[in-house]
Amino acid sequence: MTELGVLAYPDLSPMDKIKEYLQLASKYGFTRVSSSMLSVEGTNEEIISYFKEFNHIAHEFGMKVSLDVNTNFLKRMNQSYDDISLFHEIDCDIIRLDGSYGAENDYIMIQNSYGIKIEMNATSSKVAKEIAYFYEKGVSQEQILLGHNAYPQRYTGLKWKDFLEKIIS
Repeated sequence: MTELGVLAYPDLSPMDKIKEYLQLASKYGFTRVSSSMLSVEGTNEEIISYFKEFNHIAHEFGMKVSLDVNTNFLKRMNQSYDDISLFHEIDCDIIRLDGSYGAENDYIMIQNSYGIKIEMNATSSKVAKEIAYFYEKGVSQEQILLGHNAYPQRYTGLKWKDFLEKIIS
């Protein structure tokens, strides 16, 4: 299924501007917003509070939320591949892994009891092998997503030629 999504980064815009942006995006049919938990400074409690509010606002506009994290960030937040309860508590729809715990541990994360989808980094050289492994283990296409790195700045995206090579190869 194809969805239109936008990016919203807390270090680039205040929450009131993000809310206006999500409202406008929703009006034009966008159904997903991605952000990075890595870019919010503060205590763990402040980060949790921020993303509870962020997710609530996105859901008000009918948008699913994908939050970018890495293994170091998860460790900081006392989370791991076998415990993503925090993401359930803040009402996150999708965890985007910017880095892997390894195929077996990522598989465990994908099988989480909360129904939170896991998005793998499609630009990783190992992703094709991991996806094949997940399918061998019975993971359905609905449980896992693939996404390329994105940053809301001009000229930071993947070149079209490189994108096509990754898709075709």
